[in-house]
Amino acid sequence: MLSFFLFINATVYNLRVLVFIVMLLKIFTLWIYLQQAAACLSEMDQSPLVSVSESTQPFLDAIVKPDLLKHQDRDVKLLVATCICEITRITAPEAPYSDEVLKVCMLYRLN
Repeated sequence: MLSFFLFINATVYNLRVLVFIVMLLKIFTLWIYLQQAAACLSEMDQSPLVSVSESTQPFLDAIVKPDLLKHQDRDVKLLVATCICEITRITAPEAPYSDEVLKVCMLYRLN
């Protein structure tokens, strides 16, 4: 009977380790994608062509989602902030987001 409980404890421990590893891989993958996005955005000129602006619109919408803004990993938060800064630079003098979206971004950045 004791060996059964030891087996269950080992299985639960292994599942916890597996979940932790999967979480780390997800964060690392997200970190890599955000790093690539920040690098691409930093190479873009201000006021890009309409076709470029249209093709980047899904990313502009996704980067301000609460899941990314409230992410637990501080490196991910830094990369999200970097992307938002680059987007603001690229779209200047036009605002890339509404005042309400920018307010939410700043509130999440301060926390």
